Amino acid sequence: MLRYFALIPAAGGGSRFGAATPKQYALLDGQPVLARTLARLRQGLASSELFVVLATEDREFDRMGPPMPGVTALRCGGETRAASVAGALAMLADRCGDDDWM
Repeated sequence: MLRYFALIPAAGGGSRFGAATPKQYALLDGQPVLARTLARLRQGLASSELFVVLATEDREFDRMGPPMPGVTALRCGGETRAASVAGALAMLADRCGDDDWM
């Protein structure tokens, strides 16, 4: 059975963003950008599950509120976005089938 998964890289420190808070946790109309992103993806995608790639030391994600159904945090962020995505795909290799879409 074909399944769809979404992978959201959110492990950056926000150095180019130039704020004290990483961009994914900056408030947009009172909510963190990442919370808004996850809510929209849950509404608009027919995905089996959403995976958020976080830095290993990230503690802000847990402070956003109760866990959202179907969202799994992967604390395997790397030095670059590519390294974060590669690490997440390696973690998920045994969880996803050859016919699944990521």
